[in-house]
Amino acid sequence: LLAVVDRVSDRLRRGIGESLWAVRSSPPLEQVTTSSLQALRLYSQAIRIGDQEGDTHRAVDILKQAVGFDTNFAMAYRKLGIYLMNMGVHAASDDALMHAFRNRARLPEIERFNTAGSYFSSVFLYDSAITTYRAMLAIYPTDPRGLANLAAVYMDLTDFARAESLYRRALESDSSIALLYNHLATSQFHGGRYADATHTLEVRAKRFPRQQDDQLIEVGVAMMRDDYDGAQALTNRLLVDAGTDAGSRVEPLKILGTLALM
Repeated sequence: LLAVVDRVSDRLRRGIGESLWAVRSSPPLEQVTTSSLQALRLYSQAIRIGDQEGDTHRAVDILKQAVGFDTNFAMAYRKLGIYLMNMGVHAASDDALMHAFRNRARLPEIERFNTAGSYFSSVFLYDSAITTYRAMLAIYPTDPRGLANLAAVYMDLTDFARAESLYRRALESDSSIALLYNHLATSQFHGGRYADATHTLEVRAKRFPRQQDDQLIEVGVAMMRDDYDGAQALTNRLLVDAGTDAGSRVEPLKILGTLALM
């Protein structure tokens, strides 16, 4: 249906004088289930900003708008829950993932797998999450979302080598997702492979705008290498860049507090 809508809208837009270049340059909509076209547009925008550009704070705000248009939009709730979990906002994350799980019955297969797996992970049912994602990957072996979500489970289980392998597979499937580079670098960081984490962030920086999340990994690498002055200087820059945005100031302030104690 979405493909047909895209073709029809392309013809209509060309028919009223819009250039072919402008039509082809419009980003495609994500293929997820919702009853609201406006919610779908917002979801697609959030994925582009959160995953591809790495700005998860803005993506969260947009996803909140999306679920306002469709309160049963399971995949939007799922992604909202994942972003909030990564930001450490656990109560709101749990609520969003529960909402997604309750609406999974109306979803097609691949969305249902991802929604169930994310919920199982959030309530620490790791065996169920692993079984769900493995079943999905048996059918869709190159799905980057499923690969990354299974990797996240292994991150929770501190199996960093397996998580790194899965994140690499996800990037081989789709290298246009900035967030995957952050996740890969994080798995390498926690595995003690600081040079590899730095290299991953350098590759990311060549393709995508810098964001706070990837720079926080750099701060962690500097601290693990006993470069506390360098870590403090980078964190101070992050705090300045955050301006008056409270959400963006939290992590730099926490790190500065830790550095002061050390």
